[in-house]
Amino acid sequence: MCVPACSVLTIVLYFNMVEPDAETPELVRPCTTAMAEHARRQDAKAVYALNGAVFVYRRSLLDGLTNQFKVDRYVVYEMSRLRSVDIDEPEDLDLAEWHLERNGKEIN
Repeated sequence: MCVPACSVLTIVLYFNMVEPDAETPELVRPCTTAMAEHARRQDAKAVYALNGAVFVYRRSLLDGLTNQFKVDRYVVYEMSRLRSVDIDEPEDLDLAEWHLERNGKEIN
């Protein structure tokens, strides 16, 4: 399976993510061990954020696939972060439009 993604090595998403603690929900704890293992996020291993632009599967995989993320590994097609904007909230659309306008692209 091939999925498009952007590198998040310099983005804080992977390194600085926290989640509510199960026993004390008013407190949070790191989602990964990356913060404890590295003093700087720039020293953490490279990771990718799937952007959902396109997914490529073998036909033989589709018949038995119940969840596109229940596979052992992927082939990654790396896209730039500027071309990998997920638009889930109104602010995301504002950011995408700003990037387009800043780079001289016409918005229809």
